[in-house]
Parts: sequence; C-alpha cells; structure tokens
Amino acid sequence: MTTAIFVAIGVALVSSVTSDGTHVPDDFDEIYYVRNVEHNRPWTFGDCPLGREVVVQRTGRLQISWYVQRADIHGCVRAFDLGPSDSIDAVMEAPVIARKVVMLNQSSLQELLKRLESLRWQADWSGPKNMDESYSTDCKRTTDALPGRSLAIAAPGPKISVLSIFDKMARQPAEASCATNEIANAKVLDTAVAPFAPLLPAQYHIRPAIAERLNRER
Repeated sequence: MTTAIFVAIGVALVSSVTSDGTHVPDDFDEIYYVRNVEHNRPWTFGDCPLGREVVVQRTGRLQISWYVQRADIHGCVRAFDLGPSDSIDAVMEAPVIARKVVMLNQSSLQELLKRLESLRWQADWSGPKNMDESYSTDCKRTTDALPGRSLAIAAPGPKISVLSIFDKMARQPAEASCATNEIANAKVLDTAVAPFAPLLPAQYHIRPAIAERLNRER
C-alpha cells in the first residue's frame, strides 16, 4: 500500500483554536507522513531539501526513509527517472539514501494516534482513484506549488484521506486563521513522530546515477 499512497500524493500533490479531529479509524492500514527537511549540504544532497517519509502500520511497525529530491516546476520532487522497463517500486526506491525501522509498543502507538486527533482539519475519505487533497481548517489551495508536508491515512475499503500543508510562501495570500492552523498542524505532525524519526539520517548512501541528476547551483 505504501507505494500506492506515495504515487497518489505525488499526483494530487472550525476556528483556529478548535480541532476538527482526524478520527483515525481503529482498523487503519497505514499512516503516511512525508515532509521536506533542510540539510545545508547542497554539494552532497543537491539544492532541494531531503524528503523524509514516515510510514506507520497498525501492527506498530514504523519505517523512516530519506530520499534526495530534484527541482521541478512546482517545487522539489523525488529524484527519479522513469524508464520504459522500470517498475514503480524500483523507481521509487532509487533516490532513497537511508532507511530505519522501529517497532512501536502499543503504548507508543496509541500516543502517536492520540496526537493526530488534535490536527485542525476535516478528513475527506475517498477511494485511491478519486482521491482529493484536504487542507487545514480555513485553508484552500491558492497555489500550484507542492505541499511541504503531506499526511495520508489509508483504511480498508480501500479508502484514503490526505492532508496537505504548504510552506509559508506557497500559501500566500491566505487568511490569518489558515496560517495559524497550518503552523499548528505542522507542529502536531512533527511532534507525533519526533521520538522515533530524526530529521536527518546518521548514515546514508547515494547511488551514483542519482547523484548525477541532483541540482547543485548554490
């Protein structure tokens, strides 16, 4: 399901003090959170930030993957090239530079889920083929830019709900309450995974063919 969620996000890509509630189903399949991470190492990782994806399964398995990105007309995207004979899994895997797996106990998993309940948005459930973005409370898409953070929750059906959070410049102009809710949601998501997912990997390996495709203009 992970690859399907990522591809779908890539294609799609009440008041400010109250919470609409995420309402993660008890029988969820996976929770997927991806965000950009600044690295200040352009000659190693390129001009774009790293992508960090965190996938949480109902069993408590949590996987963190870091991947390099390249510039696109609407922002930064995973640094892959799709060849005629390449499988989607192989293409998605090529830019990955590090991976870590953690098994959460039931208490840690429930604490993570509890934190997500304070997100300020209204989950919009749909099938993978008809998936739409949802936004923070009081927000709407006003830009063609890619979101800086995305949350996807997959449940049996199958059904998926996606929350997109945009960086400061990408969400202008916007209502003040929108900015407040986006900042709050980013904090909730980062805090939920922080005990298990460092921002940057301790060790990494970049495939030479991928390294050649990175932008290094700084």
